[in-house]
Amino acid sequence: EKRMYRNLESMKKDKQLEKVENKTEKKEDLARFVQGEIKVIADLREKGNGVLKELIDMGAELDLQTLQIGDYVCSERCCIEFKTVEDFVNSLIDGRLLAQIRELKRNYERPVIIIQGDEDLYSIRKIHENSINGMLAALSVSYGIPVLRSTNAHGTAGLLLAACAPARKLGLPHPTVDQILSATLATRSRAYELRDAMIALLPSLLHP
Repeated sequence: EKRMYRNLESMKKDKQLEKVENKTEKKEDLARFVQGEIKVIADLREKGNGVLKELIDMGAELDLQTLQIGDYVCSERCCIEFKTVEDFVNSLIDGRLLAQIRELKRNYERPVIIIQGDEDLYSIRKIHENSINGMLAALSVSYGIPVLRSTNAHGTAGLLLAACAPARKLGLPHPTVDQILSATLATRSRAYELRDAMIALLPSLLHP
């Protein structure tokens, strides 16, 4: 009986040690993934959503800027627009999404949209599913913009690092402040054009 007790205690300690080792291995894998520090330019207004804290915990280097296009910039080619599920649907209804994706596509070669949350896109607001499906299809097919999903801030941060990793491996430069300001000025100069386009398309989106 004593031997059986000792064996059970030994097995228990082995399992605890295995858990610690697995946790350590995961941290080491993450450290290797961000080795050399992946730099992410983030919009100042994203400070309260939890993603920035997760990025810091994962070892990313952050540069906070006031961005007029997108929410996170990985390189001069890749910019990411971050949306919660509710914000995605709301921006579809009020027309902001159309303006944002056009500016993303005009200013970056590889724009990406990340939608965070496990809510059902089709039950957030009273909007016909055809409108949502049409926009998702347009993003992927017409604009060539990938739409990625995450359930929480941790998942979003992981997707951001994964999106930024190829740029780092290829040695692509990060955009300068001047480039960001130039994109901002271009956005302002096209404001009326985008407004007219949004107004023209809203009826077809809201009443399929």
